[in-house]
Amino acid sequence: ASSPPRSTSPSRGRVGGEAAPSVSFSTESKPEMEGQWWNAVAEPPAAVHTQTPALPARTVPDEVLRFTQHTYFSAARHSPSIPEQHRLGEYKVVLHVNMSDLGLSEHEVQRMAVLVGPRYNWKTGEVKLVAEKFPNRIENKRYLIFLLENLLLEARL
Repeated sequence: ASSPPRSTSPSRGRVGGEAAPSVSFSTESKPEMEGQWWNAVAEPPAAVHTQTPALPARTVPDEVLRFTQHTYFSAARHSPSIPEQHRLGEYKVVLHVNMSDLGLSEHEVQRMAVLVGPRYNWKTGEVKLVAEKFPNRIENKRYLIFLLENLLLEARL
């Protein structure tokens, strides 16, 4: 009786020198498996893909919002050796808005100042919000408007 050739590579599928138990997967749903995590991962409900967070209604007109952004021109900008994500500050957008233009009461101004913290300049009465979260300026601008509207919503409570 000859034994099978031995391999020098580590054994796969063996637990403690014995063969691992075989596992079979079935695509049919069993009643005892309903609600288990693997069913949720395999077949998410249709509502998960269609739900979007509710955006607050716009209360601040575009005329009172001031956005600043920087564009850098250099020969290295179009160089393939510098990847897009390494151009620091390229997508940074800054929103400036005067607190007096937001139509808040005195109590709401105090709440808003507490909410934004050091982003509020007490001398000039200006709020400065900065976003560099997304890989393009348009998304960062939308995010800043979304953030300002949510802050106003919280200040008005």
